[in-house]
Amino acid sequence: MTLQAVLLAAALVAFPFVVHSSFHLNAAILVFLFGAVAQAWNILRHRGVLGLKFRRQHVLHGFIVDFCCLHECIVIELEGDVHDSIERQGYDRARSEFLTAAGF
Repeated sequence: MTLQAVLLAAALVAFPFVVHSSFHLNAAILVFLFGAVAQAWNILRHRGVLGLKFRRQHVLHGFIVDFCCLHECIVIELEGDVHDSIERQGYDRARSEFLTAAGF
C-alpha cells in the first residue's frame, strides 16, 4: 500500500463528512498531515504558554516559521518528513544559523 493510499484511507476515516469532492479530499489530507501543527497552535494561541503571544506561519527575515514569539525572540519549527531530504536539511541549517545570528 502506498503512502498516498494510507493517507486517503486515514482521511476518509477521520473526515467522512468532509470528503465528497477532490478539493475536500485534498483539504482532509492536509488536515490529517498537519494535525501536529494544529495541536501545537491550540496550545500556543491565546497566550496559552507562559502568557506569551505566539504568531503562526510568520515571515521572519524572509523565512516563514511555524510559530514565533517576537517579544521573547522564540522560534518553533515542527519538523516532518518534508525536512528529510539533503537539500532541505541544508536549507533548514542555513535558516537556523541566520535566525540564531539575528537573535532568535
